[in-house]
This record gives sequence, C-alpha cells and structure tokens, in this order.
Amino acid sequence: LRPAAGFQKRTFSDTAATEEKKEPEEEAQKPEENFEDETLGSGKEEVGDVEKKLNEAMEDKDKLKDQLLRALAEMKNVRSRAVQDVENARKFALKEFAKSLLDVSDNLSRASEAIPKEARENNSQLAQMHEGVALTEKSLLQALQKNGIVKIWPMGQKFDPNLHSAMVEIPTPDAEPGTVCQVFKAGYSYHERCLRPAEVGVVPKSQTPPPESE
Repeated sequence: LRPAAGFQKRTFSDTAATEEKKEPEEEAQKPEENFEDETLGSGKEEVGDVEKKLNEAMEDKDKLKDQLLRALAEMKNVRSRAVQDVENARKFALKEFAKSLLDVSDNLSRASEAIPKEARENNSQLAQMHEGVALTEKSLLQALQKNGIVKIWPMGQKFDPNLHSAMVEIPTPDAEPGTVCQVFKAGYSYHERCLRPAEVGVVPKSQTPPPESE
C-alpha cells in the first residue's frame, strides 16, 4: 500500500532525535533551580550570621552598661569619702590644742572652788576675786562650746564607759546601782567625740554590806 498524499512517514530514528532534543531543554532548566536553592541557602546563612552578631552586640552593650554603672557608683563613693575626710580633718585638726585648754578650765574651776562661801561673805575682796574667776571660767567654756568642745559633768547619770572613767566604786544606798555618785574631774567631748573622759565614782551594782566581823 502507498501512503496517502501529504502523510510523512516517521521512522524510529526521527522519534529518537526528538527525544534527544527534549533532554537538553530539561537539563537547561535544572541549573536555574539549583541556583535558586543555593541563593536561598546562602541568604539564610547570612541572616543567621547577622542575628548572631546582633545578639553578641547586645550582650556587649549590657556588659558595658553594667561596667559604666559600677564605675559611676565607685566615683560617687570616692567623692563621698573624700568630702568626709576633709570634714573630719577640718574638725579634728585642733584636737591637741583643744586638749591643752582643758587644763586651763580645770585650774579656773579649782580656783573658784578654793574660796569657800563663808570667806566670800566675810571678805569683799575674796568675793570679787571669786566672781572674776567664775566669769573667766564661764567665758572660756562658752568659747570652747562655740568650737564644738562641750563639758561633761555626769553627776547622777548612768555610767557610760565611752564618756566616763570609773575611778572607784562608792556604795550609796539612796542611788541607783550603776550611776555616777561623784565627779572627781570633768570630761569633755569634741564634735560629739570623747575628748577626755570624766573621772567619776560609781555606785556598785551590788550594794550588799560586808558581814560584820565578830
């Protein structure tokens, strides 16, 4: 039989050639897909690196902030200590000089007490002398007080080892145990610190009288 007009006979070789033409086209599409996958993977890695660096930068920022706050606090403490040291130096620079004035006050007090009341009443010159000594002592104590030196006279007060020096125990039935019943020498404080303790006699805690000897 003869083929109809216009009909072309396809052979096995023509089919094989057509399939060979399709394969290169499919292979040409594969590189594009691989490129897209590689690009996407590379982008994810870059984003991960950026996030990692960002986290590290945030951690460094927090560390630097903490160090800055610590440094500021330390500077504040140093400044406060320096101000306190200067203030203490100013207050206590004349401590030794102030101590030397206490003997003057003690001598004036002794001179005033050395003139008995009866002698002052019978002798006008002794009375005037006593008045002058008393006024001098009063003026000195006022000057000392203006500069932070205060006289301590703890008669009848509770014994305080920070301000008083117990010289002897004196049993006193009418006094509370542990209180000062006699002052031998006045004490002084300097800007609320003990400059010289007062020398005192103290009522003992136990005032049981000793047993009588037979």
